[in-house]
Amino acid sequence: MSGYVFDCEVLVVEAGSGVVLLRGTHSKHGGEVSSWLLGRDIGTVLDQVMASVLAGTEGPDLLDIGGFGLISKQESRRLLPRLLRAAIAAAASTDKNEAMMLRGPGDPPADPFCHACGYPTSTTVRDSDWPGRCDQRGHQAFGAKEDEVWEESLERHRRDVRRWQFHLDIGLISPRTVSTP
Repeated sequence: MSGYVFDCEVLVVEAGSGVVLLRGTHSKHGGEVSSWLLGRDIGTVLDQVMASVLAGTEGPDLLDIGGFGLISKQESRRLLPRLLRAAIAAAASTDKNEAMMLRGPGDPPADPFCHACGYPTSTTVRDSDWPGRCDQRGHQAFGAKEDEVWEESLERHRRDVRRWQFHLDIGLISPRTVSTP
């Protein structure tokens, strides 16, 4: 379909699926225009949109995304961050929830980690001050209540570990089922 497309949005139906839905509104008839991007198509469209944004005032004013339509430079600038997030989500192999929740029955509680920066799951960041920075920036531990600060999450985690250890000590959890992370 040709014609100018605006109000573009990008959706990922399932993280790790390798599929992205690109939707927008057609300028002439006002109807919805959509295109499924699969695998390499995501990279191709991402390259096109990024090249359009980085070209600045040089280059064409409209970008033709095959099968979708024409988008303006301004629309490209709005679309780029959305497309980047969607590409990452579509390529992700593990969801945070899977990493934290799919644990064995004898396993200790998972260590808390920050939604925003990944502390302490990031292997490159080993800064003793880091949790304080998460608090200052308003970051939150995965699975925390909406208003729970990082220190409260750590205290909740300590209680969960003590409860787990108690259950292990009194034999409610078999030592044979305990796996090490």
